[in-house]
Amino acid sequence: MKLFSTVSERVASLRRVASVAALALVVSGAVAAAPVSYLVTVNTPDYTGVDAQIDFQFNPAVVGGVPGATAVVTAFNAPSLLSGAPALEGDAAGDPATALTLGNTTILNASLSQISLSNVFSFIVTFDGAYQTSPSLDFTTFSLALYDAGFAPLGALASSTNLLAFELGSGMVAFQDLSTPAGQGVPRLQVEQIDTPLPTPGIVVLLMAGAVVGFGVLRSSR
Repeated sequence: MKLFSTVSERVASLRRVASVAALALVVSGAVAAAPVSYLVTVNTPDYTGVDAQIDFQFNPAVVGGVPGATAVVTAFNAPSLLSGAPALEGDAAGDPATALTLGNTTILNASLSQISLSNVFSFIVTFDGAYQTSPSLDFTTFSLALYDAGFAPLGALASSTNLLAFELGSGMVAFQDLSTPAGQGVPRLQVEQIDTPLPTPGIVVLLMAGAVVGFGVLRSSR
């Protein structure tokens, strides 16, 4: 049996195991990044009773120049109430009251709905698509804005019309809080990443297979 004489030899051996396991997954072509989900809570006690417009957008920096991506808005929860069918633009389908799906295939992909604001509302947004595995210098941006009846922004910084933005690209999601405080020490936004789906059984089997192959490599190096 071969003993590892130095720490560096042990590290090198473990790296070989990891490389072989990763190779088994790559060759299979079955590995895909899981969707990423966020719970977004918007505090609006300073706008209670205001009839407003809620605007979701999901727009690429360059049409055809960014990897494909989708944003799905679900679990809209309120005392704030949505009303009527949304006005949809571009690669948009559904309704934020149930499930709204936005793609990034055109320059403007949007949903505009009527909302009667109470003290708070929340929703889940889930991002998926090729942006997770394809490198790109450009991003796709998911944004949320509120407007009054005259389309003046509500709750946004003077430098922005949006309350928030998520920028997607090269496997990353970057969040920007563009809102003003809701008053009396209450933050306008609370954003929390939540659980994503577990790997499918097929991927779990491949992970186990890669580990078995790697263990065999480790044994043979001893």
